[in-house]
Amino acid sequence: MDITKIIFKENSYYWEQSGRVFLLDGKLYRGIAQGYVNEVLEIFRSGLIDELIEKKLIPLTVISEKEIDSFGLIIEHHLIEHVTFPVEWPFQMLKDAAMLYLEVNIIANKYGYELQDAHPYNIVFEYNKPYFVDLGSIVPLRLKNSWSAYNQFYSWFSIPLKLFAKGDYDRVIGILNNPSSDYSLFQYFDCSILPNVFKRFFLTKYLRFRDIFLLPEIKANTTVTHASLYKDKVPSKKENLIKYFRKTGTLPLFKFDLNNQKLKIEKINFNSYSDWGGYQNELFVKEGIIHISDRFKKIACLIADLNLSISCELAANEGLFTEYLLENDYIKTGISIDYDLNAVNQMYNRVKNKNINIIPILSNPFFPTYNCFNSSVTNRLSGEIVIALAVTHHLILTQKMSLDFILNSLIKYTTKYICIEFMPLGLWHNGFAPPLPVWYTEEWFMVEFQKFFDVIHKEKLELNRIVFIGKLKSKNRDISY
Repeated sequence: MDITKIIFKENSYYWEQSGRVFLLDGKLYRGIAQGYVNEVLEIFRSGLIDELIEKKLIPLTVISEKEIDSFGLIIEHHLIEHVTFPVEWPFQMLKDAAMLYLEVNIIANKYGYELQDAHPYNIVFEYNKPYFVDLGSIVPLRLKNSWSAYNQFYSWFSIPLKLFAKGDYDRVIGILNNPSSDYSLFQYFDCSILPNVFKRFFLTKYLRFRDIFLLPEIKANTTVTHASLYKDKVPSKKENLIKYFRKTGTLPLFKFDLNNQKLKIEKINFNSYSDWGGYQNELFVKEGIIHISDRFKKIACLIADLNLSISCELAANEGLFTEYLLENDYIKTGISIDYDLNAVNQMYNRVKNKNINIIPILSNPFFPTYNCFNSSVTNRLSGEIVIALAVTHHLILTQKMSLDFILNSLIKYTTKYICIEFMPLGLWHNGFAPPLPVWYTEEWFMVEFQKFFDVIHKEKLELNRIVFIGKLKSKNRDISY
């Protein structure tokens, strides 16, 4: 087959020497370069891939009979269609990804292999289940009692989880957004309240030898990651002693154990508070059963009449409305997006515990985060309908967004329909509302709405709730993809 007809999937930042991932006829393949065929076949023959598949730690992966120019071997992977990225994961998703990474590496060690990379972009979630997807990261084990990618793991998983647990989400995003991130323990302690004397001793003495011990690719005459921040070098005369300690794992406090790392990750917990965390659970859940309002039931029936497979709900909080649509078979798959840390974390835990087809996303849907590792969520995930309930009044009257901007953003999340509410009384609550701008009327909303959608249903459901169901105008449909 001609290689020019293939759609390659890898990002533009890293180039994987062993092969390339591509889509062909709706299936996902990995082409292995000629020079790496024997190495990859040996991994398959070892039994490692079979055990990882059996334990559902990697997607189904088989050797294909296809032949394609420039590749010595073709491997077919199960295709995970709705992909999210670490910058869109709540705390528990990142924690589950870390635990999976360690488990895959433990099993790889048993067969004489290790993972040479340790960043979360090698993990893909299929709804609530994480999978390791980077076959090219599996390499022969370099040295017992160590892990060559531990520093990466600490930078990409351990520290972000600790910062997440403290509620320092901005710094978490800063780490996960940077593909060359080496957010070392130095930087973590530098942000802490520890005395400077302790920091200086800990970082210049302990860390430089810990790195030498744990990272076999760092040689004694090279500058060590953490110590280099102080322009400190390891004396060459200690090289043989360090090699001995690395080989035997006998140096006190330095023995590396992957199972011990799992225990450390397991102990990190997220206890942050937010204004909207738990909002839907307190309102609609009693004894584990969802009891939604008559208004939500009416909207759900309107959506059911459209006979759709996938929805995308914005400002979804804990995703209970989408869960209700799934429980009643009104849709098959639900995408639920919110940027409240607690709400999305609770959403994911519910999805995982109940094993339902919701894709939880922690993101501001109007200003999504993306980098060179991933495209914007609007280019990857959209529904046949976008749902935005009880949110436009906050966006317009509190955050001062224009309705034109809001609707332009919403069409990127749908291929066919929209379900949106207009609140004619604005920020009305318990009989009181701040004064409204003179232009904030139902007629104004309708005029703006009809620029993008054809109205197929409008109904006043409550005193301050008017639902609009619209069909995306054909002239705007190409914007949604």
